[in-house]
Amino acid sequence: MGATKIVAIGKPGPKLEKKLQIGATLTTTLTGKLEEVDFDATANVDAVLDYIWGETAKAALSGIILKRKNKSQHLIWAEIGALAGDANSASASLLRQANVVCGCGPGSWTFPDLGNQLSTMLKAIAEKGLKADLWFGSWLM
Repeated sequence: MGATKIVAIGKPGPKLEKKLQIGATLTTTLTGKLEEVDFDATANVDAVLDYIWGETAKAALSGIILKRKNKSQHLIWAEIGALAGDANSASASLLRQANVVCGCGPGSWTFPDLGNQLSTMLKAIAEKGLKADLWFGSWLM
């Protein structure tokens, strides 16, 4: 994607630290109450890959949107998973304050679209050497 700054957000510990080893340039640590987390490092990001959703995403959305210097700067929010819950109580007025594009998954694209892009994605993965920990149940593969 051409990112020069990658901020990983998560609870303190080895998993968050590992993100620095695999390409993150900064981390934002979720400690204590979500509304007290300092999202300064994330304020001007262009894209978020959200595997968490729930109230964590609400806190991150607020932290990013309210601290952005340029409110009209696009924020691509790719909602991928919902580990912290399938819903949150993000304010509609908060979303109206920002230029947010949201969605990732069937519905935001069609399966024919995926088929058309799959060879490009696989080629990029092969060329860039994608590395990922794969979890199946409680087993790390």
